[in-house]
Amino acid sequence: MSIIEKYPNPQRTFVINRDKWFIDLIEMSNVPIHVFNMIRNSQLGQYMLLIQSNRSKMIRKGEEPGPDIFDKSTVNQLIPTYQIISQLIDLFKDMNESFDLSDFVNNLNIDLEVEKLNSIKLKKDEWVNNQLSETRTDDIIISSYEIMENTVFKYLFELFKVTELDALKEKLSEKNGVLSQMIFEQFDNVIYNNIKNNTWNRHDENEKIRVLENEGSSLNISEDQLYSTAISMYSFINELFRYFENREIQLEFPLLMPLMTFEMLIKIPYPENSFIPLIREHIAKLKTIIKFDEFFDLIFLFYQMYSFGINSQNNPKILNRMVSNIQSNFKETSKRFWKKIKKKNYENLIPVIWSSFSVSQIQLSNKINQGNNVTEFDKFTSNILSKLDKSFWSQSKIYFKDNLLDNNISFWTYNIFLTNKNITNASQSLDLFNKFDNLFKTYKIFEKENKHIDINNFDKYNLVQKILSYGLESRSQDIFDKLKIYTQIMKKLLENLEELSKYDLDISKELNAVEEIEKFLENPVYPDNI
Repeated sequence: MSIIEKYPNPQRTFVINRDKWFIDLIEMSNVPIHVFNMIRNSQLGQYMLLIQSNRSKMIRKGEEPGPDIFDKSTVNQLIPTYQIISQLIDLFKDMNESFDLSDFVNNLNIDLEVEKLNSIKLKKDEWVNNQLSETRTDDIIISSYEIMENTVFKYLFELFKVTELDALKEKLSEKNGVLSQMIFEQFDNVIYNNIKNNTWNRHDENEKIRVLENEGSSLNISEDQLYSTAISMYSFINELFRYFENREIQLEFPLLMPLMTFEMLIKIPYPENSFIPLIREHIAKLKTIIKFDEFFDLIFLFYQMYSFGINSQNNPKILNRMVSNIQSNFKETSKRFWKKIKKKNYENLIPVIWSSFSVSQIQLSNKINQGNNVTEFDKFTSNILSKLDKSFWSQSKIYFKDNLLDNNISFWTYNIFLTNKNITNASQSLDLFNKFDNLFKTYKIFEKENKHIDINNFDKYNLVQKILSYGLESRSQDIFDKLKIYTQIMKKLLENLEELSKYDLDISKELNAVEEIEKFLENPVYPDNI
């Protein structure tokens, strides 16, 4: 079971759909996915916003900003793939004065290698969340290594006049130690040989780790590491062939940086006030691809509140005025968002919004809980973000009015809508109990398989927990018979040990809790009645 599969719903559904949607956005932006992946995972990807933000400041001041972020010298220094390619070409020219890239490419059996590369082409969902099967991972590693062997390695053997790989490593290391290390770390013959010859074994204590043979010793490597290796090798080969085709490094993709920025906003938001002008520019560019201004505006407003709030140096009056403006704008934008969602069937944007709001709140909550350098601004901002989140979901009632929950996203969106309702008294708890009860019965959640809704036993367990909680808090003995039915459903779910045990549940403890609820239902005594 992958990490993503262990997520409970709606988290599982929303993360999967968010990532698929984002891959679609990359493709719609005419940016090769392997290029995006390669830069995002490089040093340049980590510092891109900071570098570009500083350049923008210098330009506004009339100062010389230095080379563009995608200038050849910049990418050759910060992106491993281009470091390798540029240093390789320099090496070829240094060792062969008559070296010509066009002749080199023409002398390769390039059509055969391109055919081999196309045969292992990654699908959209294989780019995210370790979605490669073991067989697929192995195929990509083997094919990528052999393509490298038939192109770059073949020419290096000729240049250094050697026939054995160890001898090539030694000669190349003497000539350019950094280049040698980068190449053979990425294209590791130990990994290739073990997978190709099937000489590896499973680790005795962890089936997700492979034990490779390595000259009489052993090397442990996890499936996650192999996935990263496969993606890295595949991306490099793709970019190498794109270089062969263009005869130069080309990174002229107008939406590459906006995509990097947007991924930050929806996955790992970094609150920095100096980024805000640049983020506003990048979002404006993405609006030309996805014609849904409210979607982007909500994500921007939420980030703006997050960043301004915790980095605020303003006095309370100025901060409160800013918060008031954001809250008002956010509420009106939320209304328009849900109206458009209903009319234009843009449901795949809901998981993206959810992710952006959730990760910001989780980051800030973790900081506050850990107690490291926590300020009053942190607590204040956390409270405002929570209010914005609730405001957004409360407006979703527009979307649910007369709308069937006939697909996975709409079903779990409705679940979030109900869960985000404020409960201050027993009557409101009863209302939520009845709404969940009606939802379960309408879609026969506990009676049969539903092809349109992704729901496993762990999701059902969480849903029953909710309805039992709302039912007990309602203090209404009129629903006790229903609550007894739900305790029986909970017992049956907990008895499915094989599936639920994957989620680190203490089954015996949960069963004891259900038995306590059953006893209470037979003799209900609430604290204020004692």
